[in-house]
Amino acid sequence: MRNFILGVMVGTLLTTIGVQAAGKEGMGNGGRPPHLNDERERQFQLQLDHIRKQTELEQARMQGRKNPC
Repeated sequence: MRNFILGVMVGTLLTTIGVQAAGKEGMGNGGRPPHLNDERERQFQLQLDHIRKQTELEQARMQGRKNPC
């Protein structure tokens, strides 16, 4: 019984610490200035666009066309 209570207390403590850390990370963009997040978002969008184009080209090639419509 003592081990159970100790386990519940330790679990509660770890959960509280995890939730507080996640809350602080969400506020203030994790300590990064907003313009760095904007740059990361822009790079991510460029990568997505590149992947989409590559996928379209691959699908067109598989269907026997040279270039996608």
